[in-house]
Amino acid sequence: MKTLLVPIMVCCGALFPLTQVQAAGPANKTFGGLAVGKTFTLKVKSRISTATTFTGQKTVPVPVGIPDYKQGEKITFKIGTKGELTAKDGLSLPYKSSAARSVDYYKLGTLSNPQGDSGLILKNSKGKPDTMNLLFGKLVTSGLNVTTYSVNYQLE
Repeated sequence: MKTLLVPIMVCCGALFPLTQVQAAGPANKTFGGLAVGKTFTLKVKSRISTATTFTGQKTVPVPVGIPDYKQGEKITFKIGTKGELTAKDGLSLPYKSSAARSVDYYKLGTLSNPQGDSGLILKNSKGKPDTMNLLFGKLVTSGLNVTTYSVNYQLE
């Protein structure tokens, strides 16, 4: 019995720090240097919304199902518990990866959006979000007609 007591105590001692880390929860977690729950606001500098068909490409209003941010509008973003980028209009882009001064977000493609949606945050020298690019897509078919929508936002 005495010989088992020491290994059991060592195992419990090893597990104790892990339970403390888990109890701390996601509030201490960061994704690309951005903490869970962090909010920041950027202003829409440009918006390009296009539709491409077999006859060519033209500028169109933002289609339904894609966030419709106006040029000059200030958008508040938040980092979710899994690192996702969230904002109004139901925007939620999953965290993908990061580098020293950038954070990438990407939502896998679907049948109605084969290219997927993506976001890229560029951070300043202090690690704060400085500029952002958001790209959304949508594919609409009607009979033999196929229209691919693309909406690109540049924010600062």
